[in-house]
Amino acid sequence: MGQDRCALQVMAPGLFSAFPGEPAASLSKDLGTLERLLGRAVLVREPADNPASNLLNRFGCLPPQIPGDAPLGALSLLGEGGDPGARFWFRATPVVLHPDRDQLLVFGLELHPPSRELVDTLVGAFNRHFEADDWRLEAPSVLRWYLRAPRALQVRTSSFESVVGSSVGQALAGGEDAYILRRLMAETEMLFHGVMDNGPAQAAGGPGINGLWLDGAGAVPSCGKPAYGEVVSDDPFVAGLARLCDVRLVSSRAGDGAGSPSRLVYIDGLQRARRTGDPAVFREALGELVALVLRAAQELGRNDYLQVGAGGGYALRLHRRRLRRWWSRPRSLCEPLAP
Repeated sequence: MGQDRCALQVMAPGLFSAFPGEPAASLSKDLGTLERLLGRAVLVREPADNPASNLLNRFGCLPPQIPGDAPLGALSLLGEGGDPGARFWFRATPVVLHPDRDQLLVFGLELHPPSRELVDTLVGAFNRHFEADDWRLEAPSVLRWYLRAPRALQVRTSSFESVVGSSVGQALAGGEDAYILRRLMAETEMLFHGVMDNGPAQAAGGPGINGLWLDGAGAVPSCGKPAYGEVVSDDPFVAGLARLCDVRLVSSRAGDGAGSPSRLVYIDGLQRARRTGDPAVFREALGELVALVLRAAQELGRNDYLQVGAGGGYALRLHRRRLRRWWSRPRSLCEPLAP
């Protein structure tokens, strides 16, 4: 018998947890079919407990320079077509900080994106204010900004995805240089308040951006031997990894790829829908995943398998030889994967 090989890996952060807002059955007409199919899969341990670290491992990258952080900023900027060089970067997500009694809540801007004019005004004000300290803010997208630090910092950050909609509280940066980051974020909040109160900024319109959420600290890592021959994704971090490791990158808008062996399809719509609370986005992403996995299962070769996970430590591996195990209990997509 030949050696088993991964024909397709699907990573969909936000999968295997409770669906937002609607009964699961209403989200996709083929959901039950997929749950029965995945009931025939075996549970396998992933190399790490979060999507970013899993992907770094799968692409053969060295461990993150900062414990607890993956270099999301540097690699996402690379994926956007920027040039991070060898410098130290953060993701710098523009946010609305909203006081609520004795706490400060963090909200994103995906439902109400700012105008390009407003973004340029804020970025320009930031770069002028912090120029002497060698901080540099770049915004290739109105929603995705990146911050270049003057040097490598010993910090541990909480991802924007984990804190959005909740209190800043315990999510603030830790580590030896955390005070630098906290001071920068506080000063930026005051700066943006002043800019937003100014006439030109008000004329530009858009939401009241009054802060940045900084995460994903690090520089571009070195790349070893990637586990994939092709990557299908529109996520900047995944695109950056593919470009770093010279792996063929296909936009999800162009389909699910050309069928190259060892494909990775990264679906970010479930996670994006959870951030925004938009059930339409969730239904679309779930429908994409269901159709992709059902089609891939039909195309499995004799020694091939497909793997489906959310990047959270465990995944489901389905071999062709297990497809006829019709007696297996369905695997719910609403429940976390665990032994």
